[in-house]
Amino acid sequence: LSQIEYRLLLWVTGQTDKLQALADGVDLYCEFAGEFYGETITKDDKPRRGVGKQGILMGGYGAGAATQIATAAGGGYGPPVKMSEADGIRMRDLYRSMHPCVVQFWKWCDHILSKLADGSNADYKGIFSISNHKIHLPNGTSLDYTGLRWARNCDVYPDQKDDGEGYAWWEPSRKGYTRTW
Repeated sequence: LSQIEYRLLLWVTGQTDKLQALADGVDLYCEFAGEFYGETITKDDKPRRGVGKQGILMGGYGAGAATQIATAAGGGYGPPVKMSEADGIRMRDLYRSMHPCVVQFWKWCDHILSKLADGSNADYKGIFSISNHKIHLPNGTSLDYTGLRWARNCDVYPDQKDDGEGYAWWEPSRKGYTRTW
């Protein structure tokens, strides 16, 4: 189960070059860190390998520069590392350039929220299907998005002032509505 989250993302999105590298025993955290720092990084270099791990795992969720900087400073993936704003932007952009299939998957997902909201049908490479406000997973279970809506926070929660974020997708939960991406 080593690197299962990353491996599944690669498989779902069809990012086969990275899957093959993992199968060949390449440490992709070190590889990413090496690209980021412009030199060879080994497992012994814990702070910079941690930055590589962070760049890959958070990058898969579309983390932006500010999130990358804050996480590095907090030591979320190894010893704390100070990054500049330019470093955060470079890390974000490096992940996206090295994982084009993941970026394409995000674009597909952006369009799926509206299909989930209106109950339309869609399919992603035979892996996921969408119908009746649900994402049907390969194992037969479904994620239910009934009640998903495009709104401002003050439309969802009339007792709140407009937060200035504009329209976003909101999904119902046990605690009320939450923004979703």
